[in-house]
Amino acid sequence: MGKKKKKVIPKPNYGAYINSSAWLKKRIQAYWCLGKVCELCGSNKKIQVHHNNYSALGSEKIFRDLVILCESCHKAFHKAIPSQELGKKCVGYTKKCSLCMTNTHKQTKYLSCSTSRRTKEQKERKKRTLRVCRVCVESLTGRLLSENKISNIKQKPPQSAKKKEKAKLLPPKASKPTKVKKLKKPPPPVGSPEVVVLRRSSRKTT
Repeated sequence: MGKKKKKVIPKPNYGAYINSSAWLKKRIQAYWCLGKVCELCGSNKKIQVHHNNYSALGSEKIFRDLVILCESCHKAFHKAIPSQELGKKCVGYTKKCSLCMTNTHKQTKYLSCSTSRRTKEQKERKKRTLRVCRVCVESLTGRLLSENKISNIKQKPPQSAKKKEKAKLLPPKASKPTKVKKLKKPPPPVGSPEVVVLRRSSRKTT
């Protein structure tokens, strides 16, 4: 018997899908999980949902295939990388740019701006780190927040200004006098025990 052919599910038309109720539900779910804040610059005006590839169109995974961007970041990205060049035949998701799904350029990691604005009610949100390749960084110059860049070297957290001011106002602590250890007295020498010999008297009693 011949091998069974795998059923190829046709991808929906992009224009028809974007105007459908299925995408409306997916977009609301993305805002709930990722936050209604641009993940690159932190703006909350004119927010849009960006597809990093079109291979999963109609069956997108929110944390894998979608990124929340504002209109200006979205336009700046597509000026450098048009939507036609995004990975339609994307194979694998590991170690690829979160915006264009390429792994051919050097990447840097940025903490998503939406993670700092989570609420207790939004339990579905996760801490999210974006991998951004060199080409995307150049297209978004001045928009990616430098303080969100994750360096490979772990640095100690800087001391707060209040703690520094308190340290200046407080008088220096006096050094404690060092305690002199007392020498233990040596135990008395143990001599041989005295042996007392009792002698009987030689006199006879009458």
